[in-house]
Amino acid sequence: MFKWFLKLFRSEQKSIRSKATAFEQRTITALHEAAHAVCTHHSSFHSLVQDITISSDTTGETFVGLSRQKASNKGKLASPKIVIDPDVVVDAAIIFFAGYEAEKVYCERNNIRTDFSHSINDYNQVDLLIRRATPTVTTSKEELISWSNQVVTQNWQTIELVANRLSTSSTGSLDAVSAIDLIQYGIII
Repeated sequence: MFKWFLKLFRSEQKSIRSKATAFEQRTITALHEAAHAVCTHHSSFHSLVQDITISSDTTGETFVGLSRQKASNKGKLASPKIVIDPDVVVDAAIIFFAGYEAEKVYCERNNIRTDFSHSINDYNQVDLLIRRATPTVTTSKEELISWSNQVVTQNWQTIELVANRLSTSSTGSLDAVSAIDLIQYGIII
């Protein structure tokens, strides 16, 4: 089986504003996870495979897998080696970077200073993927972050829509099908 699961983590969030409310912290977490989901949907090689969850005001996860259909559409054979393909790695990096990019957008608009340390797992995962890529990924990390920021800003309304649904959910989760409906249609069908 060639499923490649990326478990996208979000660790403790600390804002520099006098004190971020629990609502603001939950919103930031939801935006972080929603950005991963929206970027995944628009990605070339990946898809959502399980629920998007926020387990507290400051932690959440989004499960992303390699999409055989998307890979096939791009002329890539689904094999164990696809996970080290530079195009697939770049695609995954954009998804990983999206969480923090969404936080930066929200925090800038709301005069909250971000704390990079909570996204260190996402960044470390990208470093690992890039080191394993064969042939070598030639795109710089700065350029990948810039591309991720472009996807986030171009899809900001959709990210907010998914984040709002996630943050107000009584279960703290949004199933992949409902998330895709929101991304594609703006409503859950």
